[in-house]
Amino acid sequence: MKKILALLIIPLFLINIFAKEIELTKEEKQFLEKHKTITLGTDKSWIPYVIKTDAETIIGYDVSILNKINKLTGSNFQLQLGEWNNIVTKAKNKKIDGLSTSIAHKEREKYFNFSKPYINTYRILIVSSKNKDISSKKDLKDKVVAIQKGNLLDKKIATKWGAKILEVENTKELIDYLIKEKVDALIGNETSSYFFEKSKLNYIKTIDIFNNYPVNLVFSIRKDWPEAISILNKGLDAITEIEKLSLRSEWFATLKIQDKKRINQTNLIDKEINFLNSIKELKVCIDPNWMPLEKNEKGKHIGMTADYLKIIESKLDLPIKFFPTKTWTESLEAIKEKKCDILSLAIPTEEREKFLNFTQAYLETPLIIATRIDELFVDDISSVKEKIAIVENYAYSEILKKNYPHLNLISVKDIKEGLEKVAKKEVFGFIGVLSTVGYNIQKDYFGQLKIAGKFDEKWKLGIAVQKDIPILVGILNKTIASISEEQHQMIRNKWLTVKFENDLPEYFYEILILIITVLIIIILINVILSIEIKKRKKIENNLNRTISGARLGTWTWYINTNINIINERWAEILGYKKEEIENKDHTSFIIEEDREKVKKSLERHFEGLTKNFEAQFRMKAKDGSIKWILSNGSVVKRDNNGNPEIIAGIHQDITKSKELEIELQKQNEFIVQQSRQAAMGEMLENIAHQWRQPLSVITTSASGVKLRTELNSLSKEELFEFMDQILKSGKFLSNTIEDFRNFFKKDKESIRIETKELISKSLQFLQSKIANRDIEIIYNITEEEIYGYENELIQALINIFNNAVDSLEKYEGNRYIFVNIYEEDKDTCIINIKDNGKGIEENIIKRVFEPYFTTKHQSQGTGIGLFMTKEIIEKHFNGKISVQNEKFNFKDEEYLGASFYIKIPKSVDDNEII
Repeated sequence: MKKILALLIIPLFLINIFAKEIELTKEEKQFLEKHKTITLGTDKSWIPYVIKTDAETIIGYDVSILNKINKLTGSNFQLQLGEWNNIVTKAKNKKIDGLSTSIAHKEREKYFNFSKPYINTYRILIVSSKNKDISSKKDLKDKVVAIQKGNLLDKKIATKWGAKILEVENTKELIDYLIKEKVDALIGNETSSYFFEKSKLNYIKTIDIFNNYPVNLVFSIRKDWPEAISILNKGLDAITEIEKLSLRSEWFATLKIQDKKRINQTNLIDKEINFLNSIKELKVCIDPNWMPLEKNEKGKHIGMTADYLKIIESKLDLPIKFFPTKTWTESLEAIKEKKCDILSLAIPTEEREKFLNFTQAYLETPLIIATRIDELFVDDISSVKEKIAIVENYAYSEILKKNYPHLNLISVKDIKEGLEKVAKKEVFGFIGVLSTVGYNIQKDYFGQLKIAGKFDEKWKLGIAVQKDIPILVGILNKTIASISEEQHQMIRNKWLTVKFENDLPEYFYEILILIITVLIIIILINVILSIEIKKRKKIENNLNRTISGARLGTWTWYINTNINIINERWAEILGYKKEEIENKDHTSFIIEEDREKVKKSLERHFEGLTKNFEAQFRMKAKDGSIKWILSNGSVVKRDNNGNPEIIAGIHQDITKSKELEIELQKQNEFIVQQSRQAAMGEMLENIAHQWRQPLSVITTSASGVKLRTELNSLSKEELFEFMDQILKSGKFLSNTIEDFRNFFKKDKESIRIETKELISKSLQFLQSKIANRDIEIIYNITEEEIYGYENELIQALINIFNNAVDSLEKYEGNRYIFVNIYEEDKDTCIINIKDNGKGIEENIIKRVFEPYFTTKHQSQGTGIGLFMTKEIIEKHFNGKISVQNEKFNFKDEEYLGASFYIKIPKSVDDNEII
């Protein structure tokens, strides 16, 4: 659907219906932060610009405009009501911040900045219906004309035509002076018209309009607040023309006298009027599920036709009652059985004309076909062979069967069932009218279905009337003809601007259906297809140039037939020409040891576990050399069961970068070896400490056996006891050597690691140091296991523990090392090691992970321990390590110490490790 919209938003004449995005400057944002409320004043009697309700709130056109500006800009413009003359004085004296319903008079420029116009209006000349002396504005010379005090424009108009001016406070006084004949005429506007309508003042008449004085109303803002006027203008620019038209219709449409006359002028003859007087009501049947045109909403008629019938009802002064049905077929049966008098929307057909008459059309909409979003656009609908759904008993079903006899049409009960069948792939498409199909796609199938083509036919809809009341057709035709364009536009604006709850901008759905309606009528589908093809060719050319410039190989693998289509560069990487290897099995070029890795990466992508396929592997070139390849791709087509059929991607020669990476890895391994050698020295020292006691036991036991044997005092029990001590001590020595050997083995693959055993193994080489320094280890381990490379993780932890032990050596008081292991989320584990050794100096804490950085004497350390810890955690575990000085409480004492946080995945994929 998004592709269609991108194509539809072409004609320049529709650009101004899009709301512009608001971007406030830094100064404007600071201004709004400083001025939380900006107060504009206006006259309390200027209805409908402002209307004060019984609840003391203010509504009206100006309020609606300012509310939209506030929402768009984040501002808070508010209105204050009063007498206009007093309001202007307050604004000039900065007791309020500006004026609403203002005009950009030159006399006010020294006080105010003016916004862009937010509405265009007009001035009218009003006299008493008895007045015979004034028939136009030319007759105003020397006549007394009332104007509102402070209204500079009305004063200029009256002065120009030679009138004598009487200034009064408000609109009500203007009307009173005219009624009491204290003045000959007054100059008014829509506000005056409102009073006429409300008070039914039939003895007052409008005789002329001052066409040479178009009135552009603006907002006036105090001169020293340029940011405020800039914000107002940006807000006004962002309000769409549709929104402005809708607001104007809402507040002013019913106030224009000429419109009211047009509404009542239906030109009915006596015979027609007598007929209307003879009946009490009309009953209407509708299509109960055909939004936005019409719908039976829990027994209530809603939609466009409901609004049209309200206008007709008002014009004819005749109630139109809704007769509810469940389906369109049921509505047709109801009018046949005379349960209802009219159908709100219908098309004439040969069958229907046997029992119905039809009015002129009052709605017109194109006929379209909707398909799934992944289908191509339909250029020629007659060529479609698959099943197409259509609502049973719709008129265009009968018409299409005649005009397109080869279409495979199947009937559904309503539009909802038809679109659902399309979504479930039970039918190829659904035929319907643009407005209703577009409405339902946006409401329920956005991103699933699209409008893929249109018919040459347009659907012209009028009212169907029972055959035996032909006089009603003429009455309805006259009434339909009297509906003004503004009323048509109001209904279109109301029902073809649909809002839905999602992440898109608020105005998006308001204009979506209207755009589609207008553009699909005027743009033929073949033009859209032409534009689409041109765009695709342009993109394809750009892509080909990019691929060529980047020297990328491309491949497209048809999985079922095992055919792989490649470009010249793909073959060139391996030293071949394309035709030399075009028909060969390209996986045979992959080094055997890497094939399983490539296979696993493909399978993970096919199963949907990865968004894209990606793998690094080696391939044998024509000259026998080895090339490192980085290959990326993704499935572009699957069958109905979701199995991949085609996958496409790119091939990149990364041999040079891989060789550099391997060289860096060798250097990294050299640093690792240095680290292990440094650790070995410390471990040998610890082992020496740990061996003293078992060696002493062995020596003592052997000496005891020898001495007692010489004295003939060695019993069998004593001999066994000495032997047990020697065996236990020997086993301890053997285990220590085995642990030492294991530590220096390189891990082959990730294994299950019990966290408690991990910590135990990490600490065993430091046991003598820990015991000699009276350090207590405090455990809090809630995560029991992880997966990874045990020996490397042990090495990383030994470096941290060793630093903690060293930091506690000079600490006076209780010495602690805290080990916390816990789950951060379902995939991540945290290992936290901290001590109470007063922490690391702030000027060096950021450097502790740098290679060869150390605070110890060179005889005590190399400075690569924590660097290697960081390398192991980040590159071998895809994790993160950080350190900070942390204050904490333990046993009611406050301590400060270095706290290391290791964040690692609970499992490590061997293929992801560098």
